[in-house]
Amino acid sequence: MKNNYISSVINRYFGARHNRDTELKVQKWLLDEKHTEEKQIALSKTWDNIDEKPNAELYRSLAQVQQKLGMKRGRRVLWHNPLLRVAAILIPALTLVGTYLLQTRDVTMVEIATLIGEQREVILPDGSTVWLNACSEIIYPEEFDGDLREVELSGEALFTVVKDVDRRFIVATKDMDVEVLGTEFNVRSYPKDNIASTTLISGKVEVTIENQEYLLSPNQELVYNRAEGTSTLRDAPQSSLAWRDGVLIFDQMTISEITKNLERHYKIKFQYNAGDFSEDIYSVKFSNSDDIETIMEVMRSLIGDFSYSIKSRIITLKRE
Repeated sequence: MKNNYISSVINRYFGARHNRDTELKVQKWLLDEKHTEEKQIALSKTWDNIDEKPNAELYRSLAQVQQKLGMKRGRRVLWHNPLLRVAAILIPALTLVGTYLLQTRDVTMVEIATLIGEQREVILPDGSTVWLNACSEIIYPEEFDGDLREVELSGEALFTVVKDVDRRFIVATKDMDVEVLGTEFNVRSYPKDNIASTTLISGKVEVTIENQEYLLSPNQELVYNRAEGTSTLRDAPQSSLAWRDGVLIFDQMTISEITKNLERHYKIKFQYNAGDFSEDIYSVKFSNSDDIETIMEVMRSLIGDFSYSIKSRIITLKRE
């Protein structure tokens, strides 16, 4: 295989997003041992054309790839390995790479996802329990191997972790790593939300965000604002765990945040002009048994001055 052909494939791949199957095929080809030298030369040239600089988030990604490869920790070794740099920053879907790398080491991954309005209990290989909220996904190995128990979460889940002092338990999300030995806690990290959080019920957890560590005590909540890049440690509000009891509590939320949450619990879609609604915040409580018409009437009474229509599971809001 000629070098210019390899460069062409790599440049086309990193020039745009592709579907899941295409990304996985190219990633497997990149990580295959054949033509390694030629690939490294081409990847180095691609790397030189990218303005991305090392930061805490990048090193976190590198560490994840490093762990999946079973390598010792060390930023210098990782940073000077083109294939690992690509896995950490150039490849758009890191979870695909992680899954493939684990599979090549004879580890079978389990992926469980919930639908709109669905909640599901998951029992992990060590006996720990996970309650997944609606529109959430968890990925974990069929068996925990070595001195680490790690799962990947997108969405929201309530964890009850079996204590094992010899094996750390880590929940990895888009923004934070939550490390525990044995405890009960809630992690919320929906990719499209502005806020991500960890709420501790019992025990202790250590949360790492952008290379900053936070130690939580029971009934404390760490809130990360993605837009502002800020973290706040506070007393956990009642709304944090209400979803597990079938209650929807919207505490100090905007219309945008409320409608986004309602979409996860009901098979609906909201349409409205964001400019017609201010960034005022509201607090309201519903039960999962409330139908959407009841909820909309309460919302109209709370907010006022808007009408709505429901057609084919699409709710259109209009200012009067």
